[in-house]
Amino acid sequence: MAVDKSRLFTSQSIAFSIPKIGKWIKGYSQFLTKYTRDALPNITNSEGVTVAHFHNEVGRGGYFPAYAGTSEGQFLALRGYLDMYGTTHEREWLDKALHLASSLDWVYYSGMSLPEPNVTNQLWVPYWLVNAKQSQATSEEFVLDDVIHFNGGVGYTSKDVNRVFSARSLDSRLSWDSPTADIIGTKYDVYYFEPVSSGTLIRLRSNFTGDLYVALSTLTGPIIHKNEVFDAYPIWRKYKDGEKGAAVDSLFWSYDCYELLYRFTGNTKWYKAREATKNMIYMSHQITVNNDYLTLDTSSTDALNSAGTYIYDMRANKTRSYRKPSGHIVLEVKADSNYKSVEIGKGNIQEKWDSANKYIDVRLASDIPLTAKAVIIPNIEHYDQYWEARLQLIGGNNLQTISLRYADFYNASQVRWSAYYRPDSQSGFIVKSSHSTVSYMDVSTSLGATARRFQFFRGEEKGTIIDYSETDEDGTPIPKEIVYTYTGWAQYFLTFAEGMPSTILPMQYRGNGMGMVVTDANGVGWVANLPDRSSFGTVALSWSDFVLADYQEVDISGVTGPAGGRVRNYALNGLNIQAWCEIVYIGVLQKMPLQTNISTFCINDNEPAAHKLTIEYVRPYPLPVLNYTPWVAPFGFGTENNQIMNWRGMPYSGYQAPYIWEKLNESTGVNVVLGFLSDAADAYYAATGVRGGFAPVYLWDRWDSKDYGAKNTFTWDGPDPNTTWAGFQYRTADTVARTWYLDPDNQVAATLTLDFLHMINRYWTSSQNKILTDFPSNGAPYGNYDETHMAGLLLRTALYAHLAGGDDSVIITIITRSLRYLDRFYVDPNTPTSQVGGTWSVDPSNDIWYTYWGGEILSALSLLLNHTLEFLNVKGASRVHRLPIYHPSILESGSSSMRITTPTRVGAFELLATSDAKASPIRVYTRSGVKAIRDS
Repeated sequence: MAVDKSRLFTSQSIAFSIPKIGKWIKGYSQFLTKYTRDALPNITNSEGVTVAHFHNEVGRGGYFPAYAGTSEGQFLALRGYLDMYGTTHEREWLDKALHLASSLDWVYYSGMSLPEPNVTNQLWVPYWLVNAKQSQATSEEFVLDDVIHFNGGVGYTSKDVNRVFSARSLDSRLSWDSPTADIIGTKYDVYYFEPVSSGTLIRLRSNFTGDLYVALSTLTGPIIHKNEVFDAYPIWRKYKDGEKGAAVDSLFWSYDCYELLYRFTGNTKWYKAREATKNMIYMSHQITVNNDYLTLDTSSTDALNSAGTYIYDMRANKTRSYRKPSGHIVLEVKADSNYKSVEIGKGNIQEKWDSANKYIDVRLASDIPLTAKAVIIPNIEHYDQYWEARLQLIGGNNLQTISLRYADFYNASQVRWSAYYRPDSQSGFIVKSSHSTVSYMDVSTSLGATARRFQFFRGEEKGTIIDYSETDEDGTPIPKEIVYTYTGWAQYFLTFAEGMPSTILPMQYRGNGMGMVVTDANGVGWVANLPDRSSFGTVALSWSDFVLADYQEVDISGVTGPAGGRVRNYALNGLNIQAWCEIVYIGVLQKMPLQTNISTFCINDNEPAAHKLTIEYVRPYPLPVLNYTPWVAPFGFGTENNQIMNWRGMPYSGYQAPYIWEKLNESTGVNVVLGFLSDAADAYYAATGVRGGFAPVYLWDRWDSKDYGAKNTFTWDGPDPNTTWAGFQYRTADTVARTWYLDPDNQVAATLTLDFLHMINRYWTSSQNKILTDFPSNGAPYGNYDETHMAGLLLRTALYAHLAGGDDSVIITIITRSLRYLDRFYVDPNTPTSQVGGTWSVDPSNDIWYTYWGGEILSALSLLLNHTLEFLNVKGASRVHRLPIYHPSILESGSSSMRITTPTRVGAFELLATSDAKASPIRVYTRSGVKAIRDS
């Protein structure tokens, strides 16, 4: 873009020596040259792979090992070297850049073929971690249920432990098979662990005594060779075939790098790489609206490849699980005559059934007819409290879609008898006279549940009695048999799985001509009439509704009321000649209310016969709308079986790059991302009362955001927990300012940039103070330590703002303060007590230096030098002529110039016609004729 020459920098305008910056750059170049080697410490190994840390440090608080290099460090260093080559045109910077670029194909892209520019759907993304230092490094292995005995909160294991993830009671389990999974049951907080001579001691925060399951890792895994990629989640491990972990923000930096490589070398390989990266940027921002609890996935053969999914199998012969090539989950369930269950589900869902419009579709099939259950667990701390709904499968491997509403879910733990809700408690036996009948069958109802329908018929029975009313002549009674008829009885005695109740239970019922017979704990019979009902309702009788039965098998003398304790018999009694009733359940059925939490959802199967269950998906509706898509960048971009994984995380404000969409001529993308960042700025202000920062994390209405807070809100909680880190703030402001620089008319970018710079100026008042490093959620930002990388980002933000035409009242102040801060920490290359001479280390005595710091600082200094105006003073016959020296990129295309080299960079004199009013008397002979050097 054309730059207003009046806004170019001079040593005077920024109150800082431009030549000193040239000395910095030469010193850092010497540092890079010296430590490009395999011997430690190093900054780049001999194959061109950068290390994350020059010093020995475990990355991100233990997340990745000290021997790692990252795609972040590789591309930011590469971009810094290329920017500096563009500034100085010194070959050493291009050579350094090409050395790093030479390792990209076979290390970070692991030999993946570079797609042609017209191929837009081929994955081509860099891995994010590589072993950059060690010839051989050991990966981790994890144990999920190591039984360790604790005494007073202290446990011991003979294993050499690398990390301890959690401790839990022996009756608890993990929500899925991962050391980072949530605990279902009782958790014990681990305070610390430490190696001892023969193993490891683990200290809890409590004084618990007893055995616990401990999830831990050891450095006993396969070897990770030098320059081999690996992953850090959930442990340091080698990748599986077709699996990849990539950082989305590295795509923006790599795009910049390939653009510069192509510009400086003309090699079409880098053009192809740029176009392939462009395609990956578009692809990485496509976020599917997939909140499936269980989902179709063709990227893996593992049924449990999605985070949070699990199988809990109580059968003696364990279930085999896998995915078909179509992506369906298959459970091959073995026979179990004890009706033990197997369940597959997803934990850590963190949703609410907050609307009557919500429903869940379960699409599945079985090879035999069976009844399974869908189960919702609101709180994993109380796994025995749940809601369930029936899944009636027709068999034949026919896929069915079963839609479940909140009214379909119930808790039948207090139901004592039901053919539908408690199939294990639906039994009983018939007691009747010889010509009476009792029959029953299950019938459908309008309630969504089947009922058991009983038909009672009281038949006509015959009996005989002996009449002794007549006597013979001697007065002896003469027995005479008399036949009589009477109405028989028809009863159904209920049996209950948990034993007979001690009270009269409520019943969901309808019927006609029915009564009940209950024999109390002392064997006394009691009877009551049931109300006639044509529609279902709850009948709640009590002992006060019962009277003594006419027929008793015990002496009832002195009986005044039913005896306490469990009843002996509980029977349905047909009163009319023809009577009937339909019973849905006896007991108390709890129905799931709205606003129920959904922590875990699973499919529970206790069919005793061997069978196969096939699951396509479990999908909640309505599907959410993902705000700001497809233009904001998600947190993650991984692949499995060469397909993009469903876990994408949520957008961080510090991962956004609106300037990329500006470069790609996507005005909608620019506007949406800047709108997102404006909302983040408003959320930051609402939380802190400070205008200028950005709330770091936004939670989509998506399954992989649920752990971190309410949907569609900004927060300080996310998968990278270091959300108060100022780097996320400076990176955001830098990319916004760059967008403003590319489009000076963009007022949203201007406002966000200037608000940020004013905030920095307010809270960071001197280069002698710590730069702002922490941006908490509940107050003003503050400086907690020194970090020169942040000063590099801040410098570049202010430079872009100045060049875009911003108000210099604060901008120049920030530029000067940032340069003086860098100067404060610059380590003289000849410092004998430090190995990081030539860097901007904040702790040179301990050789602290990060590769990506240098890359960002170089890029900022490059931007400054490209827009610096220097002068060559030449004494003429009548006066001293000040000949302005520009960076060649400043001069307009088509203008005539003469290249020169200054102590800090490549420069150019602008050549004018000799008749021009700005022409100096110094003449230059060119192919276009005689020209004059421009005078100031």
